[in-house]
Amino acid sequence: MSLEYPSSWRFEPSKDVIVPDSAIDEFFNIIVKIGAKGDRRWCLEHFKCFFASAAGEKSYESSSESWAETDLRGYMLILATNPPLFLEAFYDACEYLQNNHTQYHVPGVQIINNICISNNIKYKIDPPNLIDLSEGKASVSGVPRPIKNLIFAADGPKPDLVLSDALDNTIEIVENAEYCLVYDLPIPQTGLLWTHLVEWWAKKHNLPFPEKSTEHNLFFRLEESLSPNSPPEILLFETYFKHFHRKLGECLPALVPQVYLHYDPKPLKQLKERKPLPRQRMNFIILFSNSERVVIEVDGKHHYADGDKASPQKYSEMVAEDRKLRLQGYEVYRFGGYELREPNGQELIASFFEQLFKKHGVM
Repeated sequence: MSLEYPSSWRFEPSKDVIVPDSAIDEFFNIIVKIGAKGDRRWCLEHFKCFFASAAGEKSYESSSESWAETDLRGYMLILATNPPLFLEAFYDACEYLQNNHTQYHVPGVQIINNICISNNIKYKIDPPNLIDLSEGKASVSGVPRPIKNLIFAADGPKPDLVLSDALDNTIEIVENAEYCLVYDLPIPQTGLLWTHLVEWWAKKHNLPFPEKSTEHNLFFRLEESLSPNSPPEILLFETYFKHFHRKLGECLPALVPQVYLHYDPKPLKQLKERKPLPRQRMNFIILFSNSERVVIEVDGKHHYADGDKASPQKYSEMVAEDRKLRLQGYEVYRFGGYELREPNGQELIASFFEQLFKKHGVM
């Protein structure tokens, strides 16, 4: 299905908006990654055909793969002055592959939109519509602040943190750093993908990339951070990769476990006159972009009860923290541990993530 937008945009695009070279490079690199899953030259010719058609040109087969790259870039440059036509050509080419050549993994609309955001291209795809953001018709939701520290997957004693630069909110782990992971790279506007996390892990430990053994190494390290006393958490983590790793390929968002949200420097036994900070760690987080952050919690009995006795106080504290997160721009979803123990637990998890991915334009 082609994008719908005023026909005047085809002839009179906004003079203030273009597709810059940096965005062309990002879109071209995505095309190359798509082609890596099949016939690379055919994929280049496929996208070239759509861009040439949008530019009002007839596309002829290039004499070699390198010329196909050059010719494709040429048509992309022609459309750079008309973002609606550029985005329509890329979107339509991806849609055709998704519907007719399923061996090729194509990006969801959220990845396209995030490239637009990071390159100040003031359009947004909201299928079947293309929206001009400069007209105030839509806005980007989520958390307005960039992520500065991603500390996760602690599998031992609590890390001891200090502010090495309080003015810049720069932290340093001075004790127990070996028991947690710190992703120290900027979160791309396209979101934190599993392939980003694996590449970071490979460089950190001098492992080969891309390589299945490196993926497995990281997967098992992350799983170690999940409590063996919470089989539902482990089920959710394993089901996520079982159902979506092959289906989404390099577009798979990273499901990051045990992420620090708040940090209380004092252990419980040292607290006297105040309560500890609530929800110091989140079970899982998915970063669809720097601003779109999805928190996923798996609730055991301890979330709403003291032993076998229901605790209205614990429950109210939990939902109060959920409200705070939502008001900050987070999405928060909860599973009851009991429902994941049911025979259809895996199907429930897979169905949830499919709907979440469709909402965020990943599928």
